[in-house]
Amino acid sequence: MGWGRQNQPPVALADGSLAGLTAEVRALRLSLEEAAKSQTQVQGVGVYLSVEKDRLLQMTARLDSAQKATMAAAEQARLKAEELRQLEAFAANPGFADRREEFTAGALRMKLDVDRLKQNESDVRNREVLAEQEVQSEQMRWNELVSRLEQLIRR
Repeated sequence: MGWGRQNQPPVALADGSLAGLTAEVRALRLSLEEAAKSQTQVQGVGVYLSVEKDRLLQMTARLDSAQKATMAAAEQARLKAEELRQLEAFAANPGFADRREEFTAGALRMKLDVDRLKQNESDVRNREVLAEQEVQSEQMRWNELVSRLEQLIRR
């Protein structure tokens, strides 16, 4: 908020004349206006930072939720695939030849379940990737606002 070389305050006349006093008052007024403008800008960026912090927290919570959903979907698909392998092993076992048709039909139904669960896992992973991108985007906005605030404070 200091004066640049081009904006040097007028020097009051040594004799304390009215013109010198007027020039000094004008310089003070300009200085106060500049300070008020800077303060308003800093407060505005502060409000943006507060809003952005809330958005960043929201996006981070969404990402955490998506990561948990991805882990749960992957575990469900893994467990169902393991059940399918066991059922297929029973169907191939000669000791269960009398129930082979039952196991084979069950394996076909379970294969559809496994496929559905794998598709769900893929969908959930895609949502997680989108959530990660949103968090990164919000972090960039946060960093830009912090940088802007720092620049305003340095003035």
